[in-house]
Amino acid sequence: MAGDLNLPGFDWLENNTKPNCQCPNLHEQFLAIQCDNGLTQIVDKPTRHNNILDLLATNNSSLIQSTQVIPGLADLEAVVSC
Repeated sequence: MAGDLNLPGFDWLENNTKPNCQCPNLHEQFLAIQCDNGLTQIVDKPTRHNNILDLLATNNSSLIQSTQVIPGLADLEAVVSC
């Protein structure tokens, strides 16, 4: 699963909601869906300002050899994976 999911209230490196999260229930629901489906989020660099908004989640991380965040369009960075 990949996309711009706009969950700025979640700290993907610490795997929990940030103290200033404005929609904690939404963020926790997404995390529950991810866990229920055995998905691991692998983007570990910010894609917009200090937030990881563009996510790449997989149930088989051995298929992902590398992931990079590169300059994108406007104020968003892009995620490239192979």
